[in-house]
Amino acid sequence: MSFFKPDPPTPPNPVQVAGAQTSTNIGTATANAFLNNVNQITPQGELNYDQTDTYTFTDPNDGKTYNIPRFTATQSLSPVQQYISDLQGETQTNLAEMAKGQSSSLQNMLGTPFDPSRGGNFDPASYLANYADVRNAATASGENPYDFASRHYQEFGRDEGRVPGATNAPGAGQANWLDEVGFARGDIADVGTQQRGFGDAGAIRRGYGPEDNFSADRQRVEQALFERVNPQLQQDEARLRQQLADQGIRYGSQAYEDAMRNYSNRVTDTRLGVTEQGGVEQQRMMDMAAR
Repeated sequence: MSFFKPDPPTPPNPVQVAGAQTSTNIGTATANAFLNNVNQITPQGELNYDQTDTYTFTDPNDGKTYNIPRFTATQSLSPVQQYISDLQGETQTNLAEMAKGQSSSLQNMLGTPFDPSRGGNFDPASYLANYADVRNAATASGENPYDFASRHYQEFGRDEGRVPGATNAPGAGQANWLDEVGFARGDIADVGTQQRGFGDAGAIRRGYGPEDNFSADRQRVEQALFERVNPQLQQDEARLRQQLADQGIRYGSQAYEDAMRNYSNRVTDTRLGVTEQGGVEQQRMMDMAAR
């Protein structure tokens, strides 16, 4: 009998085991990437995956290097979708440029000192020469006549309908300047006596169609529809009674009463539908008469 046992096996090097595991994991991940990056073709366009380069990875445990592939996903639109996308881009660009131009104009307007003559060919000397009332008021004010004329033109002259040679600078409620343009002098041609009433046009109608507002026509429509559906309703009732008898459901039982009640409700709904259709036809005829 031997008392000697064989030496146990040498345990694996953990660094080598870790390196082998890393290599396996990288290989599995690379294979999955190729399997999952499936090119797609749809009515909206295409989505393509391409390997464009590689990334070099160095294992810090054993110093081995691995070339890991990198992919690029490229989305291409169909011609129709590309056209729509281009239009949307152009629209956004136009709106942005318009907003930029408007904001620039607003900035210039707000940043420019107030000038009464801006926007026109205002001549304060001519304004004072043409309007004696403004000239007299400017002299009485004691300030620079041109400044007074500019302010007066800005506040009143543009909107009061003044004409050269006017002798009055009207304020609110003053209309003497009308005489300067001929209304008060009667230069406008006489248009004659104005009509102040209406002739007798007779009794006003309060309806459009016949006196019964097409009620008779409505009844004819309803009668025609009832004549059409009544035979079918009678056949349905006879068929239901026979079906209940074939199923052994006795007259007067709860099941019989429930079935007949449901049938009665359907008949009521049908008759209400006929009445509603008659009302629709009556309204249609009234609308035609009104037009």
